[in-house]
Amino acid sequence: MKWTSLGHLGWLVEVGGLRVAVDPTLDDTLMEGALATLPARRIDPSGVQPHVIVLTGAAPDRFDLPSLGRLAPMSPEAVVIAADPLVAEACERLGFGSVHVVGPNERVDLGQVTLWTVPGCDASRGWGFVLDDGRVAGWNQAGIPLADPRAVRQGLLSAERGLGEGLVRRLRWVALQWRDPLAGPAGVHPSPEAGHRRALERALALPRWACLHPAGGGTVRVGPGAGESMGGVSEERFHADIWRRDPQREGILLTPGDQVEVTPGGVRRVGRAGWCRLTPSRTACVIGRHLQVPLEDDVPVAAPERHLVDRFLEDTLLEGLRRSWVPRGDGARCLRVKVLWAEEEQAVSYAWGPMGWWMQGQAQAGADREEVIVGSELVAVLKGEASWARPLGSGRMRVRGDASDAPPHPVLFSGLSWDRSLRRYVEGWLRERLR
Repeated sequence: MKWTSLGHLGWLVEVGGLRVAVDPTLDDTLMEGALATLPARRIDPSGVQPHVIVLTGAAPDRFDLPSLGRLAPMSPEAVVIAADPLVAEACERLGFGSVHVVGPNERVDLGQVTLWTVPGCDASRGWGFVLDDGRVAGWNQAGIPLADPRAVRQGLLSAERGLGEGLVRRLRWVALQWRDPLAGPAGVHPSPEAGHRRALERALALPRWACLHPAGGGTVRVGPGAGESMGGVSEERFHADIWRRDPQREGILLTPGDQVEVTPGGVRRVGRAGWCRLTPSRTACVIGRHLQVPLEDDVPVAAPERHLVDRFLEDTLLEGLRRSWVPRGDGARCLRVKVLWAEEEQAVSYAWGPMGWWMQGQAQAGADREEVIVGSELVAVLKGEASWARPLGSGRMRVRGDASDAPPHPVLFSGLSWDRSLRRYVEGWLRERLR
């Protein structure tokens, strides 16, 4: 079983003559251009040519429409295994002939290899998987964080029930979630050290004979705040701390294009893929800096687009608040939303009272929670030109303060949810490219 790193969360797994592409992103940017891969690389789709494409969720760093659009004409007969119905629908419209939606804890027979899906903390957001060819097995956890060591052990037991006795002994390779991802869509990290400790505990719960590779961490910003890392601890630090706790552990660090062969006797490097070309980085990565950065002023937009935002703030968002957030207790609640335009700052406040949420005439001081977004980014989301991934990933949206019982996501989502914004973006992208 040969695994080739495609960078970030992507893999090409080869078993016999079968080629399985996992969450392929071919360009050196992702999340609708908000992030750049690190190290930067570009992948020639003719080198991938998958028989099977596994898409583990709808997050924009796993479900990359432009990459799938390039693969579809070359591999229209590829079987697509998707964790999300929207992803499956998009793949069908792109021209893939055999598309299947698969849920967590399900078995998929792919001929030379069998796949078992392993859910993470939030099963609705996708799954990781174990690939087993009967001799060796590999577990891809990247992008699908598990809660704690107990969840790791439960995942192993589930996979062994699904793939047969001895699976745990056959497990020789784990591409693991080696640090906590963003702690919620607000884009605010937990303490990097606390997340690092949790990641170490999860890794040490894996069988000692499995070779560990920290995957899914290579991204930096390309917009405002360029150079910000998407995490606070480097892969080298992670490996050093693993070996400090357990010197018997085996681990490998890979760069995009690196290939490893997984056998019952262990894991070894076997070369590089020529079709994965490293490119000059767009920005230098700064490990350990906080993700949040000052928002820059916006570019001018047309008057009708300003009216689109006005309607969203006055009607859609207010209705969404009434539907989705009922504060607990008798304490007053005040939410302030700021939209930054090139020429001015637009601010509105919403207050909670006996009759529910209502919109105040002007922004009030002393809000319990403030959400700030750059105007053109909000316009792009409302028009379906982007999902919430772009303002979140680019840092052009932030949350200040927090009511203790506020939703765990930005309140702006109440007007147009993550799922609805993603569907609008997907439908708009497909309509533009396929017309």
